[in-house]
Amino acid sequence: MSNNLNLSQVTAAQNNKEVTINDQAGELDAALTLAVDIEVDNTNAVTLTSAQFRSNNMFHIVNAGTPPTAAITVTVPAVSRGLFAVINETSYEVTV
Repeated sequence: MSNNLNLSQVTAAQNNKEVTINDQAGELDAALTLAVDIEVDNTNAVTLTSAQFRSNNMFHIVNAGTPPTAAITVTVPAVSRGLFAVINETSYEVTV
């Protein structure tokens, strides 16, 4: 079994297993349906953490307080996972 999303896991002798199952369902729902905002500033680059990359399916690239000034590079960690989407809300091209 894989746990690529780092979801909460039920242990064999755990009490209140429904709490963990409900937490896991919420984490899975968020990973599949929410777009996490990734702010990019005038460095024109951002690196996603392993936790960000594992826990989200959609990445919403937005301007930071000091917006980007040229094409943007988004670096993702070397993590085995499935498809993901990038939504670009900036004025510049984004390379992943």
